[in-house]
Amino acid sequence: MIEVKSSDLTARIGKPTIYDDAFQAIVDHYLKAGRLTVTVYQIDKAGGWADKQNRQARELVLQQLAGGAGGHAQSDLHRLGQKRRADGCIGRPDESERSAKHREPA
Repeated sequence: MIEVKSSDLTARIGKPTIYDDAFQAIVDHYLKAGRLTVTVYQIDKAGGWADKQNRQARELVLQQLAGGAGGHAQSDLHRLGQKRRADGCIGRPDESERSAKHREPA
């Protein structure tokens, strides 16, 4: 098992990002995660997760932990929601965003 200390992550944690397009941010996150599939499989097949000295496994673990802690995906999307709410963009969709089902009769 790979050992991780907070000091291993501190320098890797990036600044938060506020996305303009939440949907595209989610798609990009899933595409990036999907590109790691082969690497994760190769590390697993080589026994890298159990080997404390496996540099590739350690680097991937640190990269993913730091990304989740400080500047990616869920936390950044939460900031986007907060910004849009503060800007008055959430909770009050304009007429073009409402479905026909929710439109008031003319």
